[in-house]
Amino acid sequence: MVYLPDTNIISAILRKNPVVRKKWETALKDGHSIVISPVVEYEIRRGLLKKDAQRQTEFFDQLSAVHAGPNLIREDWRRAAELWVQRQAIGRPTGDSDILIAAYALRLGATIVTDNEKDFEGLSLMIENWLTD
Repeated sequence: MVYLPDTNIISAILRKNPVVRKKWETALKDGHSIVISPVVEYEIRRGLLKKDAQRQTEFFDQLSAVHAGPNLIREDWRRAAELWVQRQAIGRPTGDSDILIAAYALRLGATIVTDNEKDFEGLSLMIENWLTD
């Protein structure tokens, strides 16, 4: 299985949340892959730069080097546009970052790991929340 952590899950890892860290380690021990999307890398990196959080940036550099996923491709952008229109049509608009993460997850066949399940519901995705026990 491929896990695709949302920004809030990576933030929890950076804050050393014991529940998320345990689930992360268990997933790897069980032979699953964890992939950090380019969108999440962007969101995390901009936040770290804004805070000038050098220690967390160093840790994130190491984490993202090991878990970096493939780049976004044209197919992801097209799928994201379709998903955006679907969400608008049902009155559940979703931000561009989450829509791009969803499109990326669909291409990879990944399970999104997030604390914001509602942002991804109804998009034919597998979703897990590692911030709950």
